Amino acid sequence: MVYFFSYVYDSKSYGVKLCYEIVKVLNENGIDAKNVVVRFPRQKLLYKTPKEYKGQVICYKKRDFKIKDNDIVIYTERVLGNPFNAKRVVRYLLNRPGFFDKKVPIYGDTDYIIAFSKAIDKNLPQLYVVQNDIELLREIREKYNKNKNLTASIYLGKVDKKRLKDRYNRICFLFEKYEKIHIITRKKPIRHKKTLMQVKNSSILISFDPLSNINYEATLLGTPVLLMDDFFNLKGGFNNKQYGMAFSLDEIEKATLDVSFAWNEYINLVQNRNNEIICLYNDVIAHFNRINEDLMYKKCVTKKNIDLIERQKEELEKYKDCDYDSLYRFGRKQRAEFGI
Repeated sequence: MVYFFSYVYDSKSYGVKLCYEIVKVLNENGIDAKNVVVRFPRQKLLYKTPKEYKGQVICYKKRDFKIKDNDIVIYTERVLGNPFNAKRVVRYLLNRPGFFDKKVPIYGDTDYIIAFSKAIDKNLPQLYVVQNDIELLREIREKYNKNKNLTASIYLGKVDKKRLKDRYNRICFLFEKYEKIHIITRKKPIRHKKTLMQVKNSSILISFDPLSNINYEATLLGTPVLLMDDFFNLKGGFNNKQYGMAFSLDEIEKATLDVSFAWNEYINLVQNRNNEIICLYNDVIAHFNRINEDLMYKKCVTKKNIDLIERQKEELEKYKDCDYDSLYRFGRKQRAEFGI
């Protein structure tokens, strides 16, 4: 059995949705898997969970929850330690450990550690998979706003508060070109579909969030993105080609011209994702089987995990100069706070 330590389903959180989608793919391929949600009432949990995932979700109760030696538990980087006391642990890094909470990661000697993308850690095994939102995106792509060229959207998700004012002021002259500006935050609009509609109906998305999936979704809707914060060096290399993505004002024209290529590549990624997940699962099984049989391999894995912790500790020093936080609103109070 595979248990994925998960959070309550949230349609606006790509990381959370990914946890549910991976478990769904495992089950569809004959591998028993469950999303385990901690500290949340069962009835509310089922109410918030979409129909397609309800059968794979369980509410954690310690007295009823027994992990067997051969069970695999998957934790994201947000989980420190091994709360389920599992012997077979996979760490799926959806973000850089310590980036937000500034806490030192804790890994077990034999943990199998993977990264969502090269932007998280290019040296780890990769599981870059995309959500299958083809129907939703296709529906929105077919709708067109005749005033698209007069509209722009600004995304303020997880932003570096120390640098927001400077970055905002650097491009505020662009706003003079548009009759309407949509401000999108973590809570506004409430529904993700409406957020996508606003992005689709804009000639550009100006994003201050370096890792939000809304940046990628915008390109799939034919809207180029100006990324004002490339802390993770997406320009330097990512798992797929960044069509429609501009990292400076000079690159907007090129991003506008090549954004149309993003859709076909996305279709290919969706078609290949199941195979990617199953191949990674097979690698995980092979890893733990070898741990039991090969002492030298086990020692190498232990050293590798210790070295990774030390490397990630060093990276924490870089994060101390940042002040990333989620912006849920951007009204008068917030604008005054940042001097905008």
